[in-house]
Amino acid sequence: SDGEIKTSHPAFILKAVLSFVYTGEICADLLDSNAQILVGVAHEYGLDELQQQSEQSCICALTFDNIKSLLQSAHLYTAMDLKNACFAFVERHSAVVLTCGKINMMSLMSEEPDLWRELASAMSGKADAGAAARGKRKGSPSGGSRKQAKPLS
Repeated sequence: SDGEIKTSHPAFILKAVLSFVYTGEICADLLDSNAQILVGVAHEYGLDELQQQSEQSCICALTFDNIKSLLQSAHLYTAMDLKNACFAFVERHSAVVLTCGKINMMSLMSEEPDLWRELASAMSGKADAGAAARGKRKGSPSGGSRKQAKPLS
């Protein structure tokens, strides 16, 4: 009640967010080094453009070390571009991501079952689509685009 507002965010983050509100710009170094935090702050304050920029920064920085926490943040803050990029990363590197104990992605089954189901569905849907496309390329009766050879006269 002394004119201060309590927040869980560090002062330097709030200063950067305020600066963004007034100028439409954010320091690239600050964005890159705090992108995951900024996704949440931007979501909390309804700053769509800042959230988009923060998601893109997270996407550029996806690694085995941060994939799980970025996927969880994307889910929590409805950051769909980031979530889709995380799904693609997991699919591309599934052998490592799903089996490496350090990443511990399998713990999502119990920690966040809805997110786990969404991830599994996204991966199985792409696998099904890939199988269908492979089947069509082989000239399957389901609608391949291969031209039939003309009989010799």
